[in-house]
Amino acid sequence: MILILGGTTEGRAAIQVVDEAGKPFYYATRFGEQQIEAKNGIRIDGGLDCAEMRSFIQEHDIRLLIDAAHPFASQLHSNATKAADATSIPIIRYERNYPLRNPKLVYCSDYEDAIRCLLRDRISKLLALTGVQTISKLKPYWENHPNTIFRILDRESSRQSAISQGFPIDRICYFVGGAETERELMEHIRPEAIITKESGESGFFSDKVSTALNLGIRVYVVCRPKLPDSYALVVEGPIGLRLAIDRLLPSFFDQHIGLTTGTFATAATKAALLYRMYGKIYREVSVALPKTGERILVRIDRVESDGLTVRATAFKDGGDDPDTTHGTPIVAQIHLSNEENRIPPVNIDGGEGIGRITLPGFDLPIGSAAINTTPRLMIMQEVTALLPGRAVDVLISVPHGRDIGPRTFNPRLGIENGISIIGTTGVVRPFSSEAFVASIERAVDIALAVGGDTIVINSGGKSEYKMKEMYPHLPPHSFVQYGNFIGKTLEMLNRRNVPHIVMGIMIGKAVKLAEGQLDTHSHKVVMNRNFLLNLAQEAGCSAEACNLISQMNLARQVLSDLNKEDSEKMSAAILNHCYQVCKALIPNAHFDIHLVKD
Repeated sequence: MILILGGTTEGRAAIQVVDEAGKPFYYATRFGEQQIEAKNGIRIDGGLDCAEMRSFIQEHDIRLLIDAAHPFASQLHSNATKAADATSIPIIRYERNYPLRNPKLVYCSDYEDAIRCLLRDRISKLLALTGVQTISKLKPYWENHPNTIFRILDRESSRQSAISQGFPIDRICYFVGGAETERELMEHIRPEAIITKESGESGFFSDKVSTALNLGIRVYVVCRPKLPDSYALVVEGPIGLRLAIDRLLPSFFDQHIGLTTGTFATAATKAALLYRMYGKIYREVSVALPKTGERILVRIDRVESDGLTVRATAFKDGGDDPDTTHGTPIVAQIHLSNEENRIPPVNIDGGEGIGRITLPGFDLPIGSAAINTTPRLMIMQEVTALLPGRAVDVLISVPHGRDIGPRTFNPRLGIENGISIIGTTGVVRPFSSEAFVASIERAVDIALAVGGDTIVINSGGKSEYKMKEMYPHLPPHSFVQYGNFIGKTLEMLNRRNVPHIVMGIMIGKAVKLAEGQLDTHSHKVVMNRNFLLNLAQEAGCSAEACNLISQMNLARQVLSDLNKEDSEKMSAAILNHCYQVCKALIPNAHFDIHLVKD
């Protein structure tokens, strides 16, 4: 059993991650007014002191504690870490993202220091954005400065708290959120200064600060308190949390997620570069995932140097996805070049076991190493962050890649003599088993349980990102990833009588689905060029288009290689066939389908 602490943005994200397991868990919030939707979560209202938390852990067989509370909830952090230590269970800290400190801001070590700074600078009209719990802490200031206004949450408990701390109710305004409302508030009040907490991006910190600075308002920031040292792991996003749970409580999720070859290549590169810079071997390094920017820790197995070059090795862990590269060593070798002003400064190539591109249709020229665009960008990002502008040569190799390559679809795609370094999200989810199909059902049940009547299904991280841009009004639970199991997902949605189903699908899966293939995994089905040719003739495409299609190796060439008119005709024909295939499985639902482009 898991216990999550905190009704914050991070707390909600943690609950959503844990809820996907389909197993009961507990979550505790300080205020009963904090509404959090969870199908499998058991709610506890009110704070727990250390003794109460320790008793709860023992009585309810809690095996893992997740502290997702506000960064300024120092007493809760202390209680949680002490309770975890006393009961010998691991504790994870779900931390926020914090922007770099800005020299234009006045940073204060605590509230007493903030009062000293405000008095020193003779601030008489202050807008306090530090929350209702800080009214008493700033009382020595505001009781002598009647132009002080506090903004608090618009809920009864917050109003009562303000009144109990003696603050005049007519000097209170309420939180709405967003950059526009921040500007309206500050333009209306026209304070000399604002005071806020270093609460991170999810606390709207950047909105407050940028708005104030643009209006010429001084900004005072109370620094976040130091966290205890006894957390087993600190994560800063849902993927990091899922990986941490798989590591510390492996029985909780039926299947474990993993990381792509691109993520391991990036981590190995960073570990090699850190050794070259500092002479230190790191057993774990952090890398940023594409799209979200979430930083996760990746294990490093070996670092070696001959004085001129450094090699680091990380073994691919694909979780429970049955991938042929699972357990394969991914090696990065780096060399610092003396070339000045080289463009681009980071050169990435493939060595032993990395396939070479022999056919057109990829983002890379023929002859290039089969290291896809996203992993290249991930590697470049980490290298340039450590050595901006410095010329660095990176060589990625996979010692057994030449033997593994023929067991993949690389030969059919024109990638020879090795494997590809891939990954658009950096994460591998176990799409190829009955347990994953069950996880799709749980995700849909959660979405329906919290009151949604629209389910948006998509294949993975990239398509989900695009679909969320198209449907920004829908809550996160409404988006469900089907992986490759389109047929099973639609059949299940039909059994649950979902009234409105939206599908986002990328071109590679779309051409397979259009032909009637309801399981689109590349291990089971590949692009059928003859089907595409028939479709092109049906759509009235030009002879030139048909000739190009007859030579295509990748489905995405339908969008990239054909002229605009032919590409639009093919896209419409593919989507129409996909619609017909899907609608047969969901006859009573309103169904929309979108082709998601890279």
